[in-house]
Amino acid sequence: MKKILLLAAILLPMFAPATAGGSVPKSKITSFIYDCQRYEGVEVVQLGGLAAMALRASLRVAASDDPDVRAALKLITGIKRISVLNYENCEPAIQDKISRKLDRMLDGSDLLMETRDGDDLMQIYGVVDENNGTVRDFVLHNPTESSLICIFGSIPIEKLARVIADND
Repeated sequence: MKKILLLAAILLPMFAPATAGGSVPKSKITSFIYDCQRYEGVEVVQLGGLAAMALRASLRVAASDDPDVRAALKLITGIKRISVLNYENCEPAIQDKISRKLDRMLDGSDLLMETRDGDDLMQIYGVVDENNGTVRDFVLHNPTESSLICIFGSIPIEKLARVIADND
């Protein structure tokens, strides 16, 4: 997973001129994730604005001693909301239903990258802001492992690549 994220962070600036619009439907995805909680086997974690602010505050306290924590704090400063959907423990029919619905929702969004590692597929969506060097509304969909990670807000591409490279 780290290798895929590192590759994405390195290659995203090259795709910036090719991406022009196609924003991620944040409200649709957030609502869909909330609706998926009714299925047995679905696990959902959502951190809204208040939780993200609390996370940043706790990292500030811990950042004084640890350079890795300081780097993480710089990375998450622009993040407003994080949503994680894991549906690998659902029945196969429900997994397929959720994956198809997510594919339809993300169909009009900018697919920044699609990577394969054996049978594992990772689709990365978002909006690249080449002027600021950031990715907004970063969505990672892994239909193979039945998971979705949404990071709404902005992430500096250069800092993301640095953090991933340091942890590799």
